Amino acid sequence: MVAYRAGAPILAGQFLSEVDRLARSLPPCRHVLNACTDRYHFAVGLAAVLGGGGWAVEAQGNKGGEKHPVLQNSMRQLEGIKDRLQKAPTDFGGHREKAVDAISHAISELKQAIQFDNK
Repeated sequence: MVAYRAGAPILAGQFLSEVDRLARSLPPCRHVLNACTDRYHFAVGLAAVLGGGGWAVEAQGNKGGEKHPVLQNSMRQLEGIKDRLQKAPTDFGGHREKAVDAISHAISELKQAIQFDNK
């Protein structure tokens, strides 16, 4: 679980799906103004802009290196988020452990997806 929206949990897969959908719809640019007043939408927009640029660079510069650079980059981003959560000075009202578990599960699913495609 990455967030709550209207009282319902938003899982990492849903968040990443929304980030990916938005990133694909954005034009290439160097500067972005994220004017979202909703915190969740702001987070999706921020991740789409930051991740979108990284994905595009990685995908273009891949040249036979990593297979599925979008998934590989998503795993790296999730690992960074997980690390920051684990080092946070608070447990966020008991939600940190559940979030770390959800992120670990998402990373595992991405690894399995890549392994499945490598067969």
